[in-house]
Amino acid sequence: MEILSGKDYILKVSNDIDDYEDEELILAILNITSDEYMNTIVKLKGYGQKNLCANIIEESEMFYQCFDCSKDINQAICRECFIPKNHKNHAVFLEQIQSEMPGYCDCGDTMIFETGSICPQHNHFQQKFKNVQLGYDKVIKKYEQFLMIAFGLLQKKFELIVDYPNDLLKNIENIIESLNDDILKNYLNSHKIHFQLIQDSINQAKQIHKLILKCLEIITTDNIVWSSLTAKILKQEFKCKIQDNTIGSISLLEYYIKYSAHLFGSLKFEQDISIFFPLFFQEDEFRTHLVKIVIQNFQRLYLLIHSYKLTTIKNEEFQFQIYQEINDQKLAILIQQILACNQIQQIVSENIIIKSKIAEKFYFFIQRGYIEILKLYQNIKTPICYNLFDNISDMLLKIQLTNYASLEFTETICCFLEMMGRCKKGLKGLVNQIHEILSIDIHSFQSQILNPNSQGFQKLLNQSLLIYSLTRRNPCQQMNKSNLESHLNEEDELSTNYLLILLITNLSSFRCDLKSMMLAIGDLNSYEVQNIQRIILHYYLNSLVTVFNLKYQSSLQLILSNLVLSDRNFITVLSIYLMNFSNSKQAYDDILEISGQNSKQLRLIMGHILKRAILNYLIVLDNIYYQGKQNLLKDLEDEVSLQKVDLAYIQIYAFLFQEQGINDIIQFYIEIASHLKQNRNSGLLICTIAQTDNDLIQCVGNIIGNQLNIQLQKGLHKLFQTIFYSQTFYQLNEMKSILKSFINESFKDFESLILYSCERNQDNGQLQLKKEIKLPIYEPIYASQNQEIKDKINDKLQMQNDKFAELFGSSLQYELQYYNTDKSTLTNIRYEILKAISNDNQQYLLNSILNDLQNTFQSNLEYNIIVNQSIKILQENAIYINLLILSNSFFKSSNIIIQQRLDKILHYCQTILSNQKINNTQKYFFQVYCSRLENQNLIQKLDEVNHHQQQQSKSQKHQQYKQQLQLKFNQMKNNFNNKINNNEQPIEEIDEKCLLCKLPFEKEDQQYLPILIQYTNIYQYLHIFQIQPTKEINILSVHVSNCNHIFHAECLKQQINTFNDKNLKFFQCPFCHSPYNFMLPYSNKSQYIEIQQFQFSIEAFLESLFNNNLEIFEKNFDNQEFDGYQFLDIILSQILCNLTFQLLSDLENFIQKNQHLFIQKIIDQMRSLYKNSVSNLIENIKLNETEMLFQILKLIYTHLIKEHNIYNFQQKLSILLNPNFELAKILFVVFTQRKINIQINNRLLPYDIQIIKDQFKKELFNVLTNNYGSFLDQNYLLPCQKKNCQFPKLKLESKFQGQYICLICFKKMCPGYCGKLKHHNLGNVYRHSQKKHFRKCVFLDIEKSQVLLIYSPFYQIMPNTLFTDKIGDSPIKGPYPMQHYKKFQLNMKTLDQIFEIIIEEKYINKFLEI
Repeated sequence: MEILSGKDYILKVSNDIDDYEDEELILAILNITSDEYMNTIVKLKGYGQKNLCANIIEESEMFYQCFDCSKDINQAICRECFIPKNHKNHAVFLEQIQSEMPGYCDCGDTMIFETGSICPQHNHFQQKFKNVQLGYDKVIKKYEQFLMIAFGLLQKKFELIVDYPNDLLKNIENIIESLNDDILKNYLNSHKIHFQLIQDSINQAKQIHKLILKCLEIITTDNIVWSSLTAKILKQEFKCKIQDNTIGSISLLEYYIKYSAHLFGSLKFEQDISIFFPLFFQEDEFRTHLVKIVIQNFQRLYLLIHSYKLTTIKNEEFQFQIYQEINDQKLAILIQQILACNQIQQIVSENIIIKSKIAEKFYFFIQRGYIEILKLYQNIKTPICYNLFDNISDMLLKIQLTNYASLEFTETICCFLEMMGRCKKGLKGLVNQIHEILSIDIHSFQSQILNPNSQGFQKLLNQSLLIYSLTRRNPCQQMNKSNLESHLNEEDELSTNYLLILLITNLSSFRCDLKSMMLAIGDLNSYEVQNIQRIILHYYLNSLVTVFNLKYQSSLQLILSNLVLSDRNFITVLSIYLMNFSNSKQAYDDILEISGQNSKQLRLIMGHILKRAILNYLIVLDNIYYQGKQNLLKDLEDEVSLQKVDLAYIQIYAFLFQEQGINDIIQFYIEIASHLKQNRNSGLLICTIAQTDNDLIQCVGNIIGNQLNIQLQKGLHKLFQTIFYSQTFYQLNEMKSILKSFINESFKDFESLILYSCERNQDNGQLQLKKEIKLPIYEPIYASQNQEIKDKINDKLQMQNDKFAELFGSSLQYELQYYNTDKSTLTNIRYEILKAISNDNQQYLLNSILNDLQNTFQSNLEYNIIVNQSIKILQENAIYINLLILSNSFFKSSNIIIQQRLDKILHYCQTILSNQKINNTQKYFFQVYCSRLENQNLIQKLDEVNHHQQQQSKSQKHQQYKQQLQLKFNQMKNNFNNKINNNEQPIEEIDEKCLLCKLPFEKEDQQYLPILIQYTNIYQYLHIFQIQPTKEINILSVHVSNCNHIFHAECLKQQINTFNDKNLKFFQCPFCHSPYNFMLPYSNKSQYIEIQQFQFSIEAFLESLFNNNLEIFEKNFDNQEFDGYQFLDIILSQILCNLTFQLLSDLENFIQKNQHLFIQKIIDQMRSLYKNSVSNLIENIKLNETEMLFQILKLIYTHLIKEHNIYNFQQKLSILLNPNFELAKILFVVFTQRKINIQINNRLLPYDIQIIKDQFKKELFNVLTNNYGSFLDQNYLLPCQKKNCQFPKLKLESKFQGQYICLICFKKMCPGYCGKLKHHNLGNVYRHSQKKHFRKCVFLDIEKSQVLLIYSPFYQIMPNTLFTDKIGDSPIKGPYPMQHYKKFQLNMKTLDQIFEIIIEEKYINKFLEI
């Protein structure tokens, strides 16, 4: 077709597109016959093999990730490409697409996977097609011509409508019609033709774009050949001409991308050609071309929009949106007139950003971004090709930073940059470029520090992509004025939180890239890395703005008006660089040299950064996002809280600028606090930076890992020693939470630092100090954290702190006393800060403290109020005063100003102390203070050692005393528990009185013994019995437990009636709180059982049962009338059977709990019952000669229940157990005697509980293996064993919740309903526990190693996981190879707890512990 006629024809077809069938549409636009269509297009569908899978993974669909084959956390392998045998012994996990944005299978992408990891279908089979294969050249030519015409038409329409967001004209017409303003009406009518042309162009553009997408869908779907041809056409560059002059070349794809954001903004299209990218990627060079043009046109993927909300004088509201940049003057004038209309009384504007659909798919192709930028640089040899980072920085200045849209944009950009930084080939290219730029100067770069004026330094500053990407990604100036004005009305917590999350995300992304790039260069202490850091610092020191203002009253406006996004990037690099310096003068001189500025200029720029850091610190100090206490940090790669970065800079500033720095910090702090009308003590900030390096460690630790300064490492080690020393008073999980509050989870050397000081106790799984580590009286560098630990310990011991240590602390004195020895953790940075404090001649803070005291004394207040206010002043500043005393003494500065001011404070204290009106508490306070102020000199070294030894001796005595108290307490606790749980007292003593009313039992009194009856089938899985007959199964279906506490029946009934928790199906013993659901009536007088005695007990018991337990009784009675005696026979027989099994499996424990008295009560009851009952459950058991349990039950029934012939019972028991007469003797005593004084040996028993447990453990070991890695490899990919489960084959209707294994029957299942959307999240888990295990079960969450207890409808997650590493940490699913997971070993302590719960039916007991 001819071009001109083709345009008109395509416009006509696009307008009528809905009238065409698929084939008709292709025949029409290509002007070909049906045979040509069938032979050249349809014929090739399904033909060929993909180089790249690129299968779409939709929302809620599952995919695989293998972190032994790739470290990329964004990788995806679809079900078709995942071959289990190729990933044997690999760390493979299932994931689910959570967002509406689909994912793609990466199989075949060699940027992500090694060739050996790719499935055979996509193992880079190179498919080449020649035109002759298609049959007709002319079809291809026509198709190419169609695409050129259609894309050309679309471009021309876009050029007309580029200034018009969707529905803008419609909204303008509505506003003008409502305002009824003549000026606006006349202007709109005078340009009606222009605006109608725009509207027509919008409509035509929509139809043309719809036509393009429809044709691409028909031609490329399931057609590799035509997908590849389409990709070639789209990436092919055509020459652009203006008046016959060639001005350059551009591809159809680039034309399209230049306007891609308008597809959403102007046309409101939810889809664009990016949906075909997976098909186009079969053409090898298409993705490369795509990355290149996306990078070159990055700013065109986003549109900045002004959103206006207008309120008229009639209180009518209207909204419209315009693009930030308008070239159409007619539209610009119309907008100005609307906004200036006198009928508009309020205008609210907001800056928002919209993105193209291509921008949502960065993750699919942008990994090779750095590679393509480097190729561009090779062609033009100028950094202009790095403008991607300038564009990002510029957009961050223009967007509103306090809403969700901006946060989403920032997260996308950070993900975009991080994905480029994860590409190993890209990082290698960045390093190689440095070598190419330096050429012959590379040796100097590698072997010495480069001078900022050197040629190599300047070359890298101006040409290195690595430097450019790190320094230009964020702006070095503040938000522009117009954008700031849009925030003037904001002052809410949500806006502040959005801003802080955005800042955290942005900083984390920078730190992640900084770390990966530095590691790609070499060792962090190498000259290469230090030179890179120096170049980055040089750029920031010459680019960061020197502007700070306090003109706003709103806190959020103050932050925004001073916000510089690059500040914390600079602080991070500066902190890392200064870790190599021990002398402040050398560090200052070096930074001055790097900056290339004079001293005044350097202090100016760093002073303004300091002001911004202090402003942030004061305004959002209590915000959990600023503090890093929100879970957000756990999801970030290299997280550190904003607060710690700001504090790290304040400390560094004091280190570099010494006395002047200290005064700057104080003056800026007071100035900003005064503007904010805050009354915060600046001395606490000075004490923080002088007494702890925690913030600095956190700032650099995630990046430099175990390359910390040796003093910092010592400080960390001693902190851990203090923490683990306190473990005497903490449970393991308490300790873990304390540790995690001081150290981020991602601290890479966290494990080795703990192991330096600690080891795991193999008996209880607890972390403890290594035996070889002695505990001197030390305090770590983390003064505040250490004090927090001590306070918690003291709270637990209910002891009072030593007042001197409480006021002044002891950490700093200890560090100074032992400076330059192994005992001191004083770092060089804090050493220099302390020195600066002692040399400061202004002493602003000390003067302020003294003035406050003077003003208090000169006031006309009552004397007691003066004393209390003085105490408050001195108490708040005690640590700072102590810091002055110690630093002044240590550095022998003899600062006369410090001494004079301290003497005056001492004078005030002595004056108060001499007054007789003060109470003892006040007197003690000033005595301590005077003692400190009078003794201002450090003790000489020899005396220090003696003093230390004396203190150590005192500490040891104190510790011994605490241990004695603890021992005494434990003994009392054990005695008490024994009385309650083991019931060691003779039954006669217990029976003397009711434990509720405390009145003695009379013979006629009805007594209740609370017991817990639970139905179970655990014996089927323990393989103890050879069970065949139904009656045997029935009699083994009960587990019974009791506490042997007896009450008056009426007393217990009254207590039950007051029980309020109707959700629980059981009651609790009023004396020991043990659970029970049946009350066994007991009376010394009664010789016969009367069913009325059991009526209340039976009702309570039946109410405690769930439906599936009640079904048991329905089967037993066959829907006949309820027979109370028969019911009691079943219950008591089952109880007797279970008690006999407990006796024959763990006799020692049975006697220790006085269960022999309980079983004797049951036998007494059954003897009474026998006189009223026709049949007995035990009597009807078919004798199984191989089962000792049933034979002994028969003897009990025959000789103790029916006949009550003790002699015959003894004789038959001896015959049955022959030749084990010792066991026969013991059993006879248990069944007949109330007091037992026989030595017990469990090895004589027919069912040794230890052997049963060992057998069960063996089965569990086979499933669990000895480490988490092997467990994953053995179990993770096994299918769910539920019938009709299609997981992970089908798209899930619900969120993926992992997979579970039942630790009783070892069945694997999905926790919900196998991905189907139903009410209960734990659907299968609940159903399995109800159907298979009487509503009780123990499950293992495979991915989290967590143990889930079910007592339906309740559930609980056990605190300790089943697999832990050497320091007790649990495995966390992440981008780690299988070797990482093999270090997590089976936690035997948790395993023992599981055995106890399962075998002894301790489910209810565990839930009561909550």
